[in-house]
Amino acid sequence: GQALYPDRDLFIVNAGSCITYDLLTQSGVFEGGNIAPGMKMRWQAMHEFTGRLPLVDPDQRVENDQILGRNTTEALLLGVTQGIQAEIDHYFSILKLKYPGLELVMSGGDAVYLSALEGRAMILEPNLVLYGLNQILQHS
Repeated sequence: GQALYPDRDLFIVNAGSCITYDLLTQSGVFEGGNIAPGMKMRWQAMHEFTGRLPLVDPDQRVENDQILGRNTTEALLLGVTQGIQAEIDHYFSILKLKYPGLELVMSGGDAVYLSALEGRAMILEPNLVLYGLNQILQHS
């Protein structure tokens, strides 16, 4: 993130198998992060660890302003996507108090899907990890 967006405080959400939440300051210091299950992992877990919940098809859509499901499939779909949105909003709002210029960067395989749900300005860089690995290769 630092190579692409120097001199910015970044809250980087890398949404793949797991979701990582990382804070990188404008001076390039990694302040820490958290790891949570990814979108598909959450759906898979609810399907596998219960007797009757179906596996959600991530291509299924609901109305853009819909918050609650009206059937089991919608409830599973929205439970996961609304939960992830709440996680992002929670972390971002708390960190923005300490870092007023904080910018949200969404990356990873589910970044495009999740960014369409997120109601705030962000930088969408689905391949951020690949850029970072390339930077490491070029400087080693």
